[in-house]
Amino acid sequence: MDKCNMLVLYSLSILFFFSNCFAQDPCSSYTVIKDAWRSVSYGYQGYCDRPGGKGARPQYNKWFRFMGPGGTIMPESCPTPKGDVCGTHVAFWINGKHPTLADGVVTRPVCGAYIGQCCRSDHTAPSAKIKMCPGGFYVYYLGQTSGCHLAYCTVTSSCSIRHGDCSHACTDTAASPLCSCPLNLVLDSDNKTCVKPCKVNNINCSHTCTNTQDGKAVCTCPSGMALKSDEKTCAMQCSVNNGGCSHKCVNGKNGAQCLCPESMVLAPNKTTCVKPCDLNNGDCSHICQNTEDGKAVCSCPPELPLGLDEKTCPQGFADAYRCGCSIHVETPHTRKGSLLFNLPTLLYGYHDLWAEDVNGTFQVLDQYPNFRPKMMQKRFKKDIDEQERNCLKIYRRCPQDCENMAKAVIDDGLSTVFTVKGTSGSKTIPLGQIMCERLLAPLHPGRRPIVFFDPGPKCGRPISTHFLQDVLCCGHLRIPNLLETYVWNKKCDGQVSIKDLIAG
Repeated sequence: MDKCNMLVLYSLSILFFFSNCFAQDPCSSYTVIKDAWRSVSYGYQGYCDRPGGKGARPQYNKWFRFMGPGGTIMPESCPTPKGDVCGTHVAFWINGKHPTLADGVVTRPVCGAYIGQCCRSDHTAPSAKIKMCPGGFYVYYLGQTSGCHLAYCTVTSSCSIRHGDCSHACTDTAASPLCSCPLNLVLDSDNKTCVKPCKVNNINCSHTCTNTQDGKAVCTCPSGMALKSDEKTCAMQCSVNNGGCSHKCVNGKNGAQCLCPESMVLAPNKTTCVKPCDLNNGDCSHICQNTEDGKAVCSCPPELPLGLDEKTCPQGFADAYRCGCSIHVETPHTRKGSLLFNLPTLLYGYHDLWAEDVNGTFQVLDQYPNFRPKMMQKRFKKDIDEQERNCLKIYRRCPQDCENMAKAVIDDGLSTVFTVKGTSGSKTIPLGQIMCERLLAPLHPGRRPIVFFDPGPKCGRPISTHFLQDVLCCGHLRIPNLLETYVWNKKCDGQVSIKDLIAG
């Protein structure tokens, strides 16, 4: 090869290089086609995409963009096998999928539909180059057809083309495909992709953004914190509306804890402080009184006693007469000495004999129907009133009932053990120690405990009825800076020590 030919070849290669490097992007350099007749909804009208044909372009083998009422893209499926649509006999369509933006330029076969065939071999057009542009439209590099009447078809953008680029649901509309999402998702900024609400709706949560099932983004807080009024910022629960507490709020590991003043209690809703009697009347059947230490104390009208549960006032007690029983220290005279122990109070007036007990709970059935001879009834005067009659019944029963009650309850004398509730819990204490602590005085030499019966204010004053066999002796025990109390001196020898208190 001579130098002259080599120079020509070199010049052509340089020209080819520059023509490729500086070729214009087809997305910004194309010819617009706005033919309405290209639509698949048009029938045969004699149009043709070959130079010189009706509706033909003066030049092909270049980039085109379809716009206008005829459509914006070429169909990806056979318009109809019989042809005679898109204003021509043989309707050309793309046999393949349109590219994505990332695909760049792709090449797809072009098929002609006519007389029962969707892709005829005798009526052809060159393969088309296709590119998707950043604006979401397509451009096509199209060659001229092999004859007339053959033309390129168009359709409006639809869900049939790459599912409208929707990630989920696609709906055809007159303008363009409309993407939509399931209930728990929302459209991203591209109006195509469905994402979780928190990815799109940046609501500036101070802690956690939570996606709801109805497609909303809400701010949520860790345990022990709550949302402030801006519904974005988390704060310790007590700093938000006082944690919902009516009074004091304390932040804990599991959230806000509501506390009440000493005279109040927390309602079932765990947030409101109320007086004890405000909750179901303190469970009292009749009268409820609030105490300063936050307790409800039940009481009854004058005609009714308080039941054994210390809550109810049994209506059956309205006609009952009481027989009070108690144990007092022996005195040189007939009057009651200091109280040592309260026995159950007996109630008369109906079939059973009931006992109200200060130290415990008892229900004593009428086990002693013959305490007094029935001949006492013969002494009743015909002209006495009902009050006197009932008092006579009390005097007939009460003394012996108290004596029998003492024998039944204190079966082991002063060594009888009772369970006593204290601030540090329950403990068992012998009756002798209970009496000495109640007396709060030394007792030496000892004295006998005496059972008294009290017929009540309607019927008279208390009267002694029975002496216990044991003798009560109490000694004073003092340990400086540690203990001072009165101890039951079981041996009545005048000597008491800490051992006596511990041994009981």
